[in-house]
Amino acid sequence: MDFDLNADQEQLQDAVAHASAKYRTAPIHPVFHAYDTDLDRDLGQGGFFDVQRQDGYGPLDAALTVETLSRLPRCAEIGASLLVAPKLLADALPRPIALLSRPDVAAARFLAQAKTAIIDAGDDVLILDLEGMARVETESLYAYPFGAFASPPDLSRARRLGATAVPVLRQWWRLVIAMEAVGALQAALEFTVEYLKTRRQFGRPLGSFQAIQHRLAGGTALIQGLRWQALNAAWSQDPVDAALAATFAQEAAQSVAYDLHQFSGALGLTLEHPLHFWTWRLKALQGELDALHGQAAAAADLAWPRRRESAS
Repeated sequence: MDFDLNADQEQLQDAVAHASAKYRTAPIHPVFHAYDTDLDRDLGQGGFFDVQRQDGYGPLDAALTVETLSRLPRCAEIGASLLVAPKLLADALPRPIALLSRPDVAAARFLAQAKTAIIDAGDDVLILDLEGMARVETESLYAYPFGAFASPPDLSRARRLGATAVPVLRQWWRLVIAMEAVGALQAALEFTVEYLKTRRQFGRPLGSFQAIQHRLAGGTALIQGLRWQALNAAWSQDPVDAALAATFAQEAAQSVAYDLHQFSGALGLTLEHPLHFWTWRLKALQGELDALHGQAAAAADLAWPRRRESAS
């Protein structure tokens, strides 16, 4: 893997940063979450959701785009459109897209806003057109909008991709978890560092205390390690790498977010403080696809299938 971006990747990153520049300010409190339709529209008009379908670009470019957009305090559906759907189907799906871990899921990210649902049915992947299907937005603290079906969906109208699509869906969904976690962690860390430069205690900035600096350095190392692991998974397109990246992401999110809230004190628990726009997103990502232990078990199954079969 080449650690330097090529000219096309640099140009893409510059374009993404320019298109999303006006969305770098946090929504006005009090709000736990909101779907930013303006951000969604601007990204769509810029063609960013079709990165993988453009000549000369691939999953690594899409992953870099997800990372950049996940740093924003504002929210739109990006991961499923950029990383999952292009690996399942050659044709573009109506978006936003919701990823469902099972057909009877109680609630899912972006389901209230979605035009398409991609459903992991265990032995099949279902592509469900949500037009005309009643859905409700559910109460959520998680900085992502969550939705639920108002009544059980009619799965007979779903397009079925077959059993071979299941591992593909899970592989790229795991990369979504990792890349969105990377972006949120980086943004939360940078926001906290700026806060610690100005917040004074005992006559000096909080950021000047060595104990805080050490923990920030540890968090930085975790985030950078996760970032390179996730980008490697996008580059290698190896399902083991994707499972390990998701495992690491769901594990690192817990410890780093805890430290950042500790450093922000009581203010970090309020809606006036934008930190929750990233850290509560991390809470949602920690629970996806059977959470940390599910990713670790999947990594083991993928890496050593014969050993696990013989042990059972």
